[in-house]
Amino acid sequence: MSFILTQDRMIGRGNTAEVFDIGDNRVLKLFRTGAYSQGEMEREFQNALLAERAGLPVPKAHSIVPVGERTGIIYDKAPGETLLELIFKTGDVETYTLKLAALHKWLLDVSLPSVKSCKKGLRKIERTERFPLEGKAKLLKLLDSLPDGDSLCHDDFHFGNVLWDGKQTYLIDLMDICKGNRNFDIARTLYLTEFPQAPENIPNRENFPEMQKLAADIYLREMGAARDELEPFLIIAAARSLTGLKDDQAKQQELTLQYLRSKKIPVQIVI
Repeated sequence: MSFILTQDRMIGRGNTAEVFDIGDNRVLKLFRTGAYSQGEMEREFQNALLAERAGLPVPKAHSIVPVGERTGIIYDKAPGETLLELIFKTGDVETYTLKLAALHKWLLDVSLPSVKSCKKGLRKIERTERFPLEGKAKLLKLLDSLPDGDSLCHDDFHFGNVLWDGKQTYLIDLMDICKGNRNFDIARTLYLTEFPQAPENIPNRENFPEMQKLAADIYLREMGAARDELEPFLIIAAARSLTGLKDDQAKQQELTLQYLRSKKIPVQIVI
């Protein structure tokens, strides 16, 4: 299968994949070389099929295809714009945070027994160089002490992965869905709301921290989650997130390190 993959057809670009409009109301999510193993990319495809069968509002996955030396997945093109884009465009934090929370509550009420365990996946913390042995031991002890569950967790549920077309929301990026305690996913979303640095070239960039706090407060209210109850889950969320931050996310790294140190978790700087 061949595709015309020119710059003018690219509609999205991230650290791990590029998204191209290939016509017929479909897109190709083309993974970057080395970003994931073949098994991980196939898992995203299978996860998308499972989510669709469960009735979740996700773009239909059609096939996983080789493209030269890379691999891609063909999806239906999800309509609308991301909630993040809409917040920046309108300044309306409350409306789009309510939509985020409503979709998240729907997701967390779903059970898919065949997906991987969230707790098992989080144990990859022990393989990172970000924490000395003492730090890893404390984190794993905390992780093991937290209750498990069977809620469907997205593991990357944030404003950039939810689209709104004026009628309904759509959820994208399903590689890491897992089953576990709903607080793992709520804490992960809280982290992804409060800790990231302001994107470049957005209007009123100086207001971004205020928008983050407002969004986090509305989200927690709607999810019925209390910060003190989420704290142990947020420590784990921050620790696992630290392992994947890039060099251009220096501010987020700094905030995450400060938070973990405030919770007495030993961390180390990796040069």
